[in-house]
Amino acid sequence: MKLRKLASGSLIGVTALIMHFSSVAGESNVNTNDVPSNVDYYQDVGKYVTKVGELSPHDRQEIQASYWERMNGNGSGWYATNGGIRAVYGAGGSDRSVEQFLADTYGSVPWYWATTATVKVQMDGNGSKAYRCPRNHLVTELYYADSGDDSVEALRCKAMRSHSTGSETAVRVPYTGVAYCPSDYYLTGMRYKDYGDDYVEEIICSKVY
Repeated sequence: MKLRKLASGSLIGVTALIMHFSSVAGESNVNTNDVPSNVDYYQDVGKYVTKVGELSPHDRQEIQASYWERMNGNGSGWYATNGGIRAVYGAGGSDRSVEQFLADTYGSVPWYWATTATVKVQMDGNGSKAYRCPRNHLVTELYYADSGDDSVEALRCKAMRSHSTGSETAVRVPYTGVAYCPSDYYLTGMRYKDYGDDYVEEIICSKVY
């Protein structure tokens, strides 16, 4: 099960959260700063939670929740998890893009969040290069433009309070297929191609300690 929260505040199903809004064709040129995060990063996860963010190892195993979130075909907007991202699915064809991501939900991961704030990393329009979250932050939200280049264009990162990021590795996104972070690593950035057919070339994963 996963939980989806729409911009209206209504709850549907179990713990990913999505907002949608319209965008123009081609490169979106949307000011993503105008779109506030609507993610409940402290959402209770099932009946096993007695205090938000505090689970015994047994309870964490009982409510383990990993899921694939599809962006392509679901509209332009911020797609998010309140846990961490472990993999992405790249789709080939005439328009390459990262179309889905594999996430763990809050409560199934061992860390707590340090603040309700997020840090935005804008990729589209800023050149072809590697983009990273600040140290000890994980990617929790992806802005997907579901028209034109059909591409992830920006990231939002969130700071962990109880854990830190360490060694880093880059994993190339295949023409069609899944790019997985290694075990105990989570998404902390992306290498972005910002000309012609814009798309994510690599994901950057960092070990969580």
